[in-house]
Amino acid sequence: SVRSGKSVSSDKVEAWLSTWGSPNERKAPEK
Repeated sequence: SVRSGKSVSSDKVEAWLSTWGSPNERKAPEK
């Protein structure tokens, strides 16, 4: 389903942000 696909994509993005620390998500180490 679209939700599943988006979930996977979001998960990858979250992992990327967690690893590289995007400037936008830098002050949000919540995820």
